[in-house]
Amino acid sequence: MDTRQFDIVLFGATGFTGQFVATHLLSKGPETLRIALAGRSLSKLEQARDTIASRVPRECTARVAQTALLVADSSDQESLDAMAASTRVLLSTAGPFVRLGVPVVQACLKNRTHYVDSTGEGLFIRKLIEQFHEEAVRTGVRIVPSCGFDSIPSDLGALVYLSISIRSLSFDMLGKKTDSVRCVVTDIKGGASGGTIHSIIGIAETASIQDLLTYQYWLNSDKPEDVKSRPDPGYPVLFRYNRDLSRYETAWFMEVTNTPYVRRTWELLSKQYGTQFKYIESMGLFSNFILALGCALGIIGMFLGLGLPPVRWLVKKLVPAGSGPSVKACENGRVESRFVAIAEDGMKAFGIFKMDKDAGYAGTAILLSESAICLALDEAVLKGNKAEDVGPFGVLEGGVLTAASAMGMVIVKRLRAQGIQLEVIESKSEK
Repeated sequence: MDTRQFDIVLFGATGFTGQFVATHLLSKGPETLRIALAGRSLSKLEQARDTIASRVPRECTARVAQTALLVADSSDQESLDAMAASTRVLLSTAGPFVRLGVPVVQACLKNRTHYVDSTGEGLFIRKLIEQFHEEAVRTGVRIVPSCGFDSIPSDLGALVYLSISIRSLSFDMLGKKTDSVRCVVTDIKGGASGGTIHSIIGIAETASIQDLLTYQYWLNSDKPEDVKSRPDPGYPVLFRYNRDLSRYETAWFMEVTNTPYVRRTWELLSKQYGTQFKYIESMGLFSNFILALGCALGIIGMFLGLGLPPVRWLVKKLVPAGSGPSVKACENGRVESRFVAIAEDGMKAFGIFKMDKDAGYAGTAILLSESAICLALDEAVLKGNKAEDVGPFGVLEGGVLTAASAMGMVIVKRLRAQGIQLEVIESKSEK
């Protein structure tokens, strides 16, 4: 019998991202979904609830007004324990996670509460794996970080295209015939995400040279010295022409977060994607050579600049972590990624991820909210682990997981129901 007071508690509800998430949960979530908003300050929570009430449709304002408010602080473990014990799923947007996130996850494990967050900090996820994975496996708690734009499109994109490839394209995954999945961001419109920029800065500040050289493997179990014995992960794209998409590829700053995440899924699912599987991510906004070259040089310059402490200090001052564009800009944003799943025999499957929302906030709110709803309401389906429900690779019941390894095709179906396009659109042979 479920004695928990809530299905989902949103921790970080007063923040910029948190308010978008709360708006989606309270306007799009099932009417029976029991939701609470949590944060450090009751007065700020009340203000946030008023803001959320002004954003939702009129018929949802009463629901917002009745939503419970919980006070909890990352520096107060007792308050975190009480918050985690009250809910089936804890959804956190309270970063920076490398500084504030560990006690929250600790509380979830202690109270057998599933966890979802918006982090883009790969080294934070590695810390969670090192400290909590084995206990989470043993207790059946699903700890699922990075369920926003970092890194659901990448992770579920690979899952969808390889799942369909097994059925319709005869890729023999276990026969080592899968070569790679390439993801190219082909269109993006929306404001800069302060949280994502600060995540990149955090990586620059905390990662060692060895970390940066082996970032593709941050979330894999092999030791750094074993890199040479692992499958070739592919290399970051600096500048190249993609004949399949008829456009130039350049470096994509979120690749450093998304690639290790997809490789984590590959390992958790017993390398069913293929023992030599590679995942490569880039940005391909332009078919014009001059524009693409300018974009490539700008991105390289940004990465080099963030290696300098004065530049990082200036960026943090100019772009606060909780900052973001207007609500209208977020709602009118868009993002599109194209995927190419490639087999060693030359067969290719082309897919698309498309969302008519700003990636950093309004879109991330959908991805996060639906992930939390999935863990809260679809637990029986996930535990059943039937291929027709979760997909051919199956899902895991506990651990520090990824979206694909925790929720499989169940979350894909929920996202499609929210108008997100995530599907294979073409296949062809290169022979």
